[in-house]
Amino acid sequence: DLQQAAETLRKGGIILYPTDTVWGIGCDARQEDAVKKIFALKQREDSKSMLCLLDSPAKLQGYIEEIPDMAWDLIELATRPLTIIYPGAKNVAPSLLAEDGSLGIRITQEKFTQALCNAIHGPIVSTSANISGEPTARFFAEISDTILSGVDYVVRYRREDTTPHQPSSIIKLGVHNEIKIIQASLNGETTSGGTDGDNSGDNSGDNGEDSDIEASGDLEVEIKKSNYWGSEGAYYLQFEVTITNNSNFNLNLLYHTIN
Repeated sequence: DLQQAAETLRKGGIILYPTDTVWGIGCDARQEDAVKKIFALKQREDSKSMLCLLDSPAKLQGYIEEIPDMAWDLIELATRPLTIIYPGAKNVAPSLLAEDGSLGIRITQEKFTQALCNAIHGPIVSTSANISGEPTARFFAEISDTILSGVDYVVRYRREDTTPHQPSSIIKLGVHNEIKIIQASLNGETTSGGTDGDNSGDNSGDNGEDSDIEASGDLEVEIKKSNYWGSEGAYYLQFEVTITNNSNFNLNLLYHTIN
């Protein structure tokens, strides 16, 4: 199964596969023609960027010109799937990049996708397995026939898994550690930045996952990093978010327990 999926990717094909979040459509992120096949299948505008999966933080430097220092902390502390949009992407298909040259990358902790990235020695596109604008398939049985028949290979692994999965959180970082929350996935719910109907729908209308992560939205984010050394030694990365209606709330988005 893994070998067939990897061979399909190497030959420029597109696959349907389970990720660390929902089922996704993928290809070798370095092959422009394969990326265009995914855009065509999903009926998505080329201006809407897609994210990639990598199997190791050590490989980020091969695809990002300058990695913001905060990214390393976020990756280390994340206990849920976290996609980070980085500035200055390189060495991937041009169609994957947003207008500002940024690219969303998630370091996958799921074994199959890790092995797949390792097998092709590079990043894999990950976009939700649905036509753009339609609901995201939470598990394999919800994937439409249009998607199933439109890919070159359907992975067999985890087809029987009926556990509903949630999209990842999405955070955009600037070179100087500026931060914007594009999408937060917490407690089984997904929230997105943005009040513009088109942008909000494209960022999360596919229920967010690995879909249109073009930076948009009106969330102004001030980041605060705090240490909490309680009885369990929990370390929290806390975000204080100011929304456009001037209401404030604190969002404990990520945490990591230190033994």
